[in-house]
Amino acid sequence: MPPGDAERWDFPPFCGELKNGKILGRGATDMKGGVASVSGAFTASAGLVEEVGGTLTLMLVADEEVGGRYGTEWLLERGKVSGDACIIGEPSGLKSAIVGEKGLCRIILKARGVPAHSSIPTLGENAIEKVTEVMPVIRRACEVSVETPEELKGVMRESREFLMEMLRGEGVEEGRIERAVTTLNRVTVNFGVIRGGVKVNIVPDECTLHIDIRIPPGTTTKETLKRIKEAVEGRDLELKVTHTSEPNYVTPETDIFKVLRRNAEEILGVRLRPYYMPAASDAKHFRLRGIPAIHYGPGCLTKAHAYNEYVEADDVVKAARVIAATTIEYLSGGA
Repeated sequence: MPPGDAERWDFPPFCGELKNGKILGRGATDMKGGVASVSGAFTASAGLVEEVGGTLTLMLVADEEVGGRYGTEWLLERGKVSGDACIIGEPSGLKSAIVGEKGLCRIILKARGVPAHSSIPTLGENAIEKVTEVMPVIRRACEVSVETPEELKGVMRESREFLMEMLRGEGVEEGRIERAVTTLNRVTVNFGVIRGGVKVNIVPDECTLHIDIRIPPGTTTKETLKRIKEAVEGRDLELKVTHTSEPNYVTPETDIFKVLRRNAEEILGVRLRPYYMPAASDAKHFRLRGIPAIHYGPGCLTKAHAYNEYVEADDVVKAARVIAATTIEYLSGGA
């Protein structure tokens, strides 16, 4: 993850300094802190695996931010890794564990036009205008009511409360908080990258738009794509789907969550809350293959990918302790 404008940081983005109890720098929260926690837990637990039975695998990959195709997905597809449960050290905070995530659909729209001199634009066809005109059409096509699955409604309620508390703690304005909370069970659309034109005095003859769509449980990528394709049908546009994944989750009744919750309470004295996040992660590759996966790691989601990213050093250690204890109890059949 690039640091962005280095001038907007209060410290060098890749300094890695420990200052006032915080580990500073890009990736500290997402997820170098989590890597340290799971690595520490693995080291602490590995010597006991032979005694308690089972297999413990530490897996570190480098391409989660771009979908995990050549990391987690590749390893699972080829049987290089497997298991009965998975804990991922993504930033959940010490009081919550992420049990599910929205689906993802990425699209590239391309429009072609006819170049002309900008002094007589009516002689051309503006490819940028073709793309911008369809943006509100796509957004409206995705504004549908989605019914949360019954088994996930309790988690969704807790997730809304957790997100509100977290954002208020970060000083986010109330109106923004209310809008953010509604994204958990709605289809969201982000027009992330647009490229078009070669010079200001030429009518652009080509434009591409990259779209990121997040899909909540209760609908599917197939249904969402169908609505989008119907909405843009008849327009002079090329539509290419570059990546999809379905909404995925485990319930709080899953054994690995129950063991994790018990250990978090015993070690840290906290009641672990299940959280459904709007983002996507490598957990989907496990869940969609029937392997229960949850996130538990140090850091706050609002710090991920942000300027002045950091993680509390003590939280790295605390998360490692909970994960190590959970690992041993789970392998011992303590569910």
